[in-house]
Amino acid sequence: MAVIPEPVRQQLKDRFESVLTGPVHLTLYTRPGSSRLILPAGLGCPTCEDARQMAELLRDAAPEKVALDVVDVSREPARMTADGVDDVPTIAIASNSETGRIRFQGLPTGTEFPALIDALERVSRAEHGLSEESVAALAKLTEPTEVMVFATLSNQFRVRGVPHTVINRRASFVGALPEHDFVTAVLEGAGVASDQTPHPEPPPQGGREYEGETNYSDL
Repeated sequence: MAVIPEPVRQQLKDRFESVLTGPVHLTLYTRPGSSRLILPAGLGCPTCEDARQMAELLRDAAPEKVALDVVDVSREPARMTADGVDDVPTIAIASNSETGRIRFQGLPTGTEFPALIDALERVSRAEHGLSEESVAALAKLTEPTEVMVFATLSNQFRVRGVPHTVINRRASFVGALPEHDFVTAVLEGAGVASDQTPHPEPPPQGGREYEGETNYSDL
């Protein structure tokens, strides 16, 4: 069964033709040949073949704009370490052949697939979509900051509700926040003082659960 139905493939081709303006480089980190095998934990990759098909579909939808590099981590384990990739499959997105900083770990299906398409399009157009206020606030970050957003549950990172955002593997919050509050939480999680004024809008339904200093570094 195809990972993405043919009608959706055609829709992607039509959309990319009108939306993509600049180059996009995809890197798929995978472990081929293990999707149908029963292997010990940490060795198998039941979704790697589907992830490869998805990455190739994105490339083929706009071959003049989208390039694809497939990394077999069983043959290039050093590349996985050097690029800071934790698991397979992982799809990284960049505007050139450098290591992509926008990454989707696991098979991005369901609600994650539109997010993958949105990320690809934003990279192509060089549009981050943030307000000038947010860009100025994030400029205070002097060190690389890792922001992981979970759309599914995870025992490793103690994710019990989604979306669940983890910052630098030591702080987290639950819920979809307004941009201003999200940026403030990222700064706080990175240990950077924020002088942004409180946002007048209340958190979305479900509220904000900021969990503060939760150490994930040893997980």
